[in-house]
Amino acid sequence: QILAPGSEANLRFAAYLDRVADFIASIRDAKGNRVPVIFRPWHEHTGSWFWWGKDLTSAENYVKLWEMTRAAFDAKGIDNVLWAYSPDKVTTTEDYMERYPGDRLVDIFGADIYHLGGEQATPRFFELIKGSMTVARDEALKRGKLWALTETGCEALEVPDWYNAVLARALDGFRPLYLCVWRNALQEGSSPYVRKGHYYTPWPGHPQEKSFVDYCRRPEILLARDLRNY
Repeated sequence: QILAPGSEANLRFAAYLDRVADFIASIRDAKGNRVPVIFRPWHEHTGSWFWWGKDLTSAENYVKLWEMTRAAFDAKGIDNVLWAYSPDKVTTTEDYMERYPGDRLVDIFGADIYHLGGEQATPRFFELIKGSMTVARDEALKRGKLWALTETGCEALEVPDWYNAVLARALDGFRPLYLCVWRNALQEGSSPYVRKGHYYTPWPGHPQEKSFVDYCRRPEILLARDLRNY
C-alpha cells in the first residue's frame, strides 16, 4: 500500500519520510555546516519481526522501499548521510545479498548480531559474527564500501568480561568501521523492551565497570574524544 502512488498509505508515508529528511538536514554544527549522519533504514529485514521483513514483503517491494526512501532524501538535497544496510545474523552471501538495494543506495555493509543464551551460547555468537562479518567485509571490499557491526550486545552483561573475553575476540581481524551496542533501558514500562535488566553497557559501580573501561582503552577502539584528531 505504501508503494502504491497516490494511496492514503503512500501519501502518509511520504510525509513521514519528508519529516525524517528535514530533521537530518537540520543537524548542524556551531558553524552551520551539516553534520554527517549514518542512516540505517529497514534493518534486520532477514527476520520477520518488522513489517518490511522477509516473510511479510517481497524482495522486489523491499528494494522499492529503499528506492522510495532515497528518492525522498535526494529531492530535498540531503547530502550528509551515509546509508547502512544491515541484515540480521546471516552467514551466507546469498542470504545477505538477497534484498540488497544496490551500490548506488548503500555506503556501509553491516550486520545485527546479538549474544543470546549466556555463556553456553558463546561459541554460537563467535560463529554468527564470523559468518556475517566475513560476508559484510568481503562484499564491502568488492565495492569500495565500508563495513560495520551495526547492532550487537549481551543483555544485562550476563557473560563475565563480555567486551574483552567475547566481543573483542569475536571481532579480531575484522576491524569494522564501528560497532553499536543496544541501549540501556532499566525502568519498568509498558513496552516489553523497557524492563529491568534491559541494558548493554555498564555504569560506574557495575561489576563490569573495570572490564568495560579496559575494553575502551584497547588500541583499536576510538571514542568520540579520539575522533577530534581525524
